[in-house]
Amino acid sequence: MNIHQVETSSEKDKTKNLSWTQDMDNCLIDVLVVQAQLGLKVYKAFKGPAYTTASKEMNDKFQINCTTQHIKNRLKTIKKNFATLRELIRNGSGFSWNDMSKTFDAESAVWRTYIDAHPDAKQFRYKPIHNYDKLLVVCGTDQATGVGAFTPKETSWSFREEEARNLDNMEDFVLLDKEVEGETSDDLADTCTQPVPTSRTTSSSGLKRNNKRTRSSDVIAEKIEELGNKIEKLSESFDKSNINYDKLYEEIMKIEGVDRSFLMRAFDYVAKNVTRAKVFLAYPPEERLEWLNMRMGH
Repeated sequence: MNIHQVETSSEKDKTKNLSWTQDMDNCLIDVLVVQAQLGLKVYKAFKGPAYTTASKEMNDKFQINCTTQHIKNRLKTIKKNFATLRELIRNGSGFSWNDMSKTFDAESAVWRTYIDAHPDAKQFRYKPIHNYDKLLVVCGTDQATGVGAFTPKETSWSFREEEARNLDNMEDFVLLDKEVEGETSDDLADTCTQPVPTSRTTSSSGLKRNNKRTRSSDVIAEKIEELGNKIEKLSESFDKSNINYDKLYEEIMKIEGVDRSFLMRAFDYVAKNVTRAKVFLAYPPEERLEWLNMRMGH
């Protein structure tokens, strides 16, 4: 994240002001990611030794006087800006992610309207965001075990954020379920207190209630199916990060006795499915061609 501003310490700290550059920010974020991987971050808070290590790294690399309080103050600023960024991702309408420039694209009018409502978002209009994956580890609750475990391009950033909103909508489903339950209870109570139907009118009323229950049940079923599909897609998105596609391509191209066009088709076939890729890599090299011929119909 590109942030260039002067960070001031609290009066209690009595340390001098420290001017932060982009290189310093990048270094700090890298150090804190490593500290998180070492277990020195619990939920959203870093432990004391993490700040001490970060301070030492900053001083050694930039030859400055950076205290642990400077680190804490800077981290507060980074977290604040990251929260603004997340708000833009979640609720910004009319924006698209430009993977070439690593920026958000939108019409000027869209930007003006959004900035009027969220002034802090102005900094993201032209500044590239190269380290979103690391910021997730430093500022959020993510406990990634490897730097660069995911990027906006590799994991379809906007898809992840959209799916997160869809999962948040589970509350709407629960409320709907409660409404249907309440309706069903009332209907049952009415049924218990009403005399046995003896006319077409009463039968018609009961039929309407049954139809109403059926429609409500259909709505719930659709909601459950929709939610299940979204969870499945989200799960598959995470699983894809476990496949090294460069390695997969390399292993397929090692196969001998067939032309290159077959190997290219084989790569497309295997790479389309995570489970399929894992199965292919699990086979010994000498058996992979036979497996491909069997699966691809050759």
